[in-house]
Amino acid sequence: MKIDIVPYCGLGNRINVLANALALQTVAQHEITLFWDKTWDCRAWFDELFLPIEGLRVQRLSKFYMKSPGKRQLWLPRLLRSFVYDKCYKARRIHDSEMLLTKTPTDGKIFVEGNRPFCPVVEQSMLSRYFVPIPEIQQRIEQFVARYTSYTIGVHVRRTDHRAVIASNPLEGYVAEMKRQQKHHPNCLFYIASDDTSVKAFMRSLFPGRVLTLEELSLDRNSVSGMQDSVLELFCLAKANLIIGSKGSTYSALATKLFDTPIVY
Repeated sequence: MKIDIVPYCGLGNRINVLANALALQTVAQHEITLFWDKTWDCRAWFDELFLPIEGLRVQRLSKFYMKSPGKRQLWLPRLLRSFVYDKCYKARRIHDSEMLLTKTPTDGKIFVEGNRPFCPVVEQSMLSRYFVPIPEIQQRIEQFVARYTSYTIGVHVRRTDHRAVIASNPLEGYVAEMKRQQKHHPNCLFYIASDDTSVKAFMRSLFPGRVLTLEELSLDRNSVSGMQDSVLELFCLAKANLIIGSKGSTYSALATKLFDTPIVY
């Protein structure tokens, strides 16, 4: 069976879909290809962020019928797919996903698009084995985490682009957890990963001499540099000893999966 998969939305959503595809490929004999698109919420090709994944094809999306359909395309991509594939799915709507788990090769072409795991398989641990940043980003990660002490806590504070996550994670909650951790680890450092520079300044004033931040980052996900900075922050967060995360954020959840870093909320 040939399966073409198009992940969409932000970086965390896309990597979750890729991780699910990796897990599926270990249990079923399918020809799986991931097609990565450049969109306003992730304006970088996969190869502009990561090295190739051994055993999984990830290609640049160029075919019109694979594009996410909308009014601007008059919904044509969805119509055209019906002539190319035997079945087309939105990831969250696959009700007969058991067929994807068959270990016997079968004929047919399936198209899957989505922003979340689409198949009930046990995903791989230590995703950093598969998702390796390109050398330019990796060098910046290593330079920054060299500043970490024996116990550094990553704090992910999302503040500008997800109302539900912001509402579920008041700033006071982060501060309370940071103070609690500080009691157990008096010499710890905090790395603050946030899309709000005022939050970083506030944490520095509250925990003087104990806060690390990446400065002069681009928060524009509609640019290659902004997406590369997103990968940089993600891996710096993941390399901490513990993560204080944002409930409901795929970015926080993904950071824990890269190196199996424990997380609290």
